[in-house]
Amino acid sequence: MLIYKILRPAEWKQWQVEGTFEGTPLDQADGFVHCSTREQVPGTIDRFFNGETGLVLVTLDADELAKHVEWENDFPHIYAALTLEDVVEATPYEQ
Repeated sequence: MLIYKILRPAEWKQWQVEGTFEGTPLDQADGFVHCSTREQVPGTIDRFFNGETGLVLVTLDADELAKHVEWENDFPHIYAALTLEDVVEATPYEQ
């Protein structure tokens, strides 16, 4: 199953430069990387990124990351740092 991490352009660029991603400040405060299913993406964007442009939708394979993924309140949360090898694709988010 594919899951998605929504990032601001600077966050995605930082991941590309560093090669690993330990989460946004919100993720780090909560202790896990917040992700969404495809169906949840629009609601997540409305709630946390309202009015922002240039967002990047990073696609991850939940099956490949299964030992680190916990489903809580129907949302996938990743309890591990991510690498660029974990990325299936990264595309601009089109509303």
